[in-house]
Parts: sequence; structure tokens; C-alpha cells
Amino acid sequence: MCAAAQVPRPSRSAHRWAIVRAELVAWIRTLGSAAVYATLIVTFGFQVARVEGQSMAPTLQDQDRLIVNKAIYKLGSPGRGDIVMLYYPVNRTSRS
Repeated sequence: MCAAAQVPRPSRSAHRWAIVRAELVAWIRTLGSAAVYATLIVTFGFQVARVEGQSMAPTLQDQDRLIVNKAIYKLGSPGRGDIVMLYYPVNRTSRS
């Protein structure tokens, strides 16, 4: 009979740290992919917007929330009765 070579086993604490590290890597990968998906959805698909002011009354009230479908107008034009969202200009130049 031949003597079996003894393979050193990792200690319990090293095994625990390996499990914790694997779990952390899995969480980081999951959060990273969720951030990428959320960015793509908000950029190209849908966005939540809030009405500020009374300019859309009586159809929409101040502080109403809307889900804006950005992708639909890549396929066609806005129709009668559609609510269109415009961005408020950041740098408003005054015309004197």
C-alpha cells in the first residue's frame, strides 16, 4: 500500500472568507447589471416625470406623476390628444 499524500485543507476562517468574497462579488455584479439596465431603460424606454405648475390644468394637476414612453415616437408621430413632454431650458437667455 502506498501512503496517500496529505493535501492541506484550508482553515475554517479562510473558507468563510472565500464564501463571503464570492457572495460580495455576486452582489456587486448584480447591482452593476441592474444599474446598467436601469440606465438603458431610462435613456431609451421609459421615464417618470412630475408635473410642475398649473400649465396643463385641467388635464393634469400640479405634482401629478407621469410615465413617459420615449420609444413610441421612434415608430410614429404624436397624435391628437397625446401629452408631449418638453424639457425646461436650463440656461434661459433674457431677450431685452
